[in-house]
Amino acid sequence: MQQCVAKKAGFDGVELHGAHSYLICQFLGSITNRREDVWGGDLAGRSKFLRDMITSVRQATGPDFILAVRISPIIEKAGIFLHESLELAEILCAMDIDMLHISCWDVFQGVENDEDGPSLTQRFRDVIPAHMPLVSTGAIWSSIDAEWLMDEGADLIGVARVAIAHPDWPMHLGDPDYSPERPPFSEQHLLDADLSPVFVEYMKRWKDFVVGGN
Repeated sequence: MQQCVAKKAGFDGVELHGAHSYLICQFLGSITNRREDVWGGDLAGRSKFLRDMITSVRQATGPDFILAVRISPIIEKAGIFLHESLELAEILCAMDIDMLHISCWDVFQGVENDEDGPSLTQRFRDVIPAHMPLVSTGAIWSSIDAEWLMDEGADLIGVARVAIAHPDWPMHLGDPDYSPERPPFSEQHLLDADLSPVFVEYMKRWKDFVVGGN
């Protein structure tokens, strides 16, 4: 059996990124996956690629290696819809994984035609086993945001943009009023946060993130 390179390198775990329209996500989508063999068709077929990856990673790592899986709840242009994502979550949590990560983009967004219903995070919390850690990510910025998301059922909170601009963000969450500066950020602010000049140029592609960017 070939051992996982990440495990040999000393990592404690990996996350299989099945969100954001990357390859795994393209298999999951009913629009992006046009295959007519065992790797396409219904959700069972479209999720086979991801399910086989989970099995292979676990076989190459053993029971003590952390294995997380990240999915997007909704990407309509790819054919990723909430009802199937909830079903997929149940399927994945019945496998040998250690946590499920939902990449919501905006955890506060309502669900179309049910805007007053439960949040995306709560919907997933309600269908997966109570013992399965749930990570939720998207538009979290302040301590109040983080506390709200945990109340909705998240065990762990993922952040991206706020952590890029404020790498010490977790250190301040003990302050219930913590709400750090929001974008757009000056180039100097980002350089002071230890972003490389190349990374700063890349972040200019993100709408309204850097002063003078897109």
